[in-house]
Amino acid sequence: MKEDRCCHGRQAPPLTPHGSGRNDRLAAGVAGAGAGQWDFNRPFTEAGWPDAEGDPEALWTDHVHHLYAVIDLLRAAHPHLRIESCGSGGARLDPGILARTDQVWTSDITDALDRLDIQHGFSQLYPPRVMGAWVIDSPNPYAGRSLPLDFRFHVAMAGVLAVGGELTRWSEAELARAAELVAAYKRVRPLGTVPG
Repeated sequence: MKEDRCCHGRQAPPLTPHGSGRNDRLAAGVAGAGAGQWDFNRPFTEAGWPDAEGDPEALWTDHVHHLYAVIDLLRAAHPHLRIESCGSGGARLDPGILARTDQVWTSDITDALDRLDIQHGFSQLYPPRVMGAWVIDSPNPYAGRSLPLDFRFHVAMAGVLAVGGELTRWSEAELARAAELVAAYKRVRPLGTVPG
């Protein structure tokens, strides 16, 4: 999977023919897959510029307004494209982005036990239908903890379930059980207001 990243700020408004055309081509490239993620994990370094007119801190609000404009353009051109916003634990999650995206990647912490607190806190403000939650491998590649497959699935089923593990390494029994749990999720998904 090719990854393409860029930051939009005051000096390069996204609504120029170059900016919107590039983003449209990126969206068209992922539209066949039906989904894409707008990732915020690229921090600005030395943000702003000393000789800027007005408020150099406006970079932050301009960036958000430009981001909204880009997503609005992509939505208009690709209405069936599912867009996930990377919220970095909710630190960059706001009603404006929720109005434009289908779901939010809640946190890069993927250990199911650790996710219980994260997802509980997230659910105090936001509905399950916007909370991306993955089932990944065990032991967890980051926490090193081994957890049963059913537990990992049940935690992820509290939001928008996805499987992000290395499936080629799962046993036949794990794959069969995962298929059963995905089918169970599809049956209960409407109860949690998660879109079908």
